[in-house]
Amino acid sequence: GVETEKQQEERGEIEKRVEDFVAAYKSGEGEEMLTFDSSVSPFGRKVVHEISEKLALQHESLGEGEARYITVRIPEASAKKRHEEEAQQLRDRQQLKEEKKQNEQEQREKILRESAEQEKLKQEQQQKTLAQQSMGRNGKAAGGQASLTANLHRARQERQAAIDSSSGSAAGGCTEVEEKMCVLVSFDKASFEVWISGKESVLQLKTVLQPLTGVAVAGQKLMFKKLLKDTDLIADNIKAGGKVMLLGNSEGSLITHPPLSSSAATPAPQVATATAPVALTGMAALNAERMAREKERAEARRSEELAANSNMFHLLEVETG
Repeated sequence: GVETEKQQEERGEIEKRVEDFVAAYKSGEGEEMLTFDSSVSPFGRKVVHEISEKLALQHESLGEGEARYITVRIPEASAKKRHEEEAQQLRDRQQLKEEKKQNEQEQREKILRESAEQEKLKQEQQQKTLAQQSMGRNGKAAGGQASLTANLHRARQERQAAIDSSSGSAAGGCTEVEEKMCVLVSFDKASFEVWISGKESVLQLKTVLQPLTGVAVAGQKLMFKKLLKDTDLIADNIKAGGKVMLLGNSEGSLITHPPLSSSAATPAPQVATATAPVALTGMAALNAERMAREKERAEARRSEELAANSNMFHLLEVETG
């Protein structure tokens, strides 16, 4: 039928709007979709469909009744949008796949960690049980070992006391004794304090040193600034508190062991001399007697210590065996 003037006016507005939409899109400034809302009359929607077909545009009516509206799209833009949507869907699927893979990996690692922790706890419990059993079996042996350590410590203290007593005041020097003079004799890394009258001869000093050092009189050479002769008087050749060096002669020496000293591991036994014994008098006799007693006591303690250690080790072997 013939269109009314109002319809012709509406057609013109719709055609201009669609043509402006296409021109704006081609210039790069427009949108890819044009919407005619529900205010457009049924005649106007018909015109939209006609002009869209004429311009090869995509057109679609949506909604029902009074809410019905129509959209117009550029075909190229629709294809582009569809391609973008498909690409986005592909990315979404890939992301979901990666997330699933990551979740599975984390779950496997969690299971492995829990298994390792359980195994570690099991091993620690086994080690604790074994340690408790070992402590129960070796309780007596540990007590015996502590007792043995205490005995060895006490024996070392007693031996050191004997050494210090026998070596005199080697580090601190001589103390005053009435009518006697002090001579410090150095021999084989040991130092001996000897009290003797200054009127005595060097031979008498050698006689005193024989039981202390284990070197026979004939094998001794004494030096104090020079080599001393047997006939030299002590007061004339050695000053009080002076340090005399003893050199042992291998031909005349009767040394069969290291002399008793602060560095000796065990007390020295009695020395058998190859020469006839010389009688000792005065302070020389007292020095020799004191040394002999200390050696006997140290030897006795050593024997007791060895016997005690032997018994203790035997008990430990029986209890731990």
